[in-house]
Amino acid sequence: MNHYEKREFGHRIYRLREEKGFSVEDVAVKTGLAANTIRSYENGDTMPRIDTAEIMSKMYGVTLNFFTYGKEYCSDITVLCETLPQEYQNLVLLLLETLHSKK
Repeated sequence: MNHYEKREFGHRIYRLREEKGFSVEDVAVKTGLAANTIRSYENGDTMPRIDTAEIMSKMYGVTLNFFTYGKEYCSDITVLCETLPQEYQNLVLLLLETLHSKK
């Protein structure tokens, strides 16, 4: 990860911690990490190992993908379509039906 990505990651976990109302010390106790380590992640100075990131993402109630990239990955097209305006939802579903019928 480059410096910008590390800072974004750090900012994301800081926001999650604040949203949950946890102190750095709370997170340290819940994860078994040192408070300085948590601060280092939040400042974007270092990145956690994947197993540590997984523990932290579960603690915050988000997927590892959201924890890392800031967005959930969803492969269900109907769920993705729900985020579109209605006119686009209809077009996407019509296109999918058309493509599916040509199999």
